[in-house]
Parts: sequence; C-alpha cells; structure tokens
Amino acid sequence: RDPPPEREDSDSSDDGPSKLELLARQLDALRQAGELPDHLVDPPTPPPILSSFDADGLAAYINDGNERDIVVMGGAGMSTAAGIPDFRSPGTGLYDNLQKY
Repeated sequence: RDPPPEREDSDSSDDGPSKLELLARQLDALRQAGELPDHLVDPPTPPPILSSFDADGLAAYINDGNERDIVVMGGAGMSTAAGIPDFRSPGTGLYDNLQKY
C-alpha cells in the first residue's frame, strides 16, 4: 500500500486535504481492514490510583507512602461547615465584625 502524498503547505485548504486529514483517512482504512495494533484500537485502561473516591481511599493512598506533597484546594462553604464564620455575611461575617477583634 502506497502512503498518501505529502503536502508541503498544510495550512491551505484550497489545494485538497491537509496532512491531518490524509492521516485520518489512512488510519480509518487501517482500522476498517483490521490492521491496527491492539493498543491503538483499544488502549488498556490504567489501574485506578485510589481504592475509593472518598476520604478513606485518599487516606489509604497517602498512608501507603505514595505521596509526600499534598495540596488541598477548598471553596466557599468548607469553613462554614466546620463552624468558622464566613467573611461577608452582614451581622455575622468576620468583615462586618472586625471592630470586635
């Protein structure tokens, strides 16, 4: 099987298909003929990193010595759920009550 002709100018769409389009056609032809290697047809699924997607799974991953540097990103509501007053609420927020501190 002869490879498709290469184009020198891949940005122009007036002269026919681009190199990417030609590659896609060639891969499609190989797929239809059953000639693609298995790892390209159905790539293997990597094993899961965490045993479960909860605090226990994360703790097990850390305790197994897999990670040493951990960054936690939290959003609005995490502190208030832990009993820390929010910053902006009128009357109860920390900003509204700065004079107390």
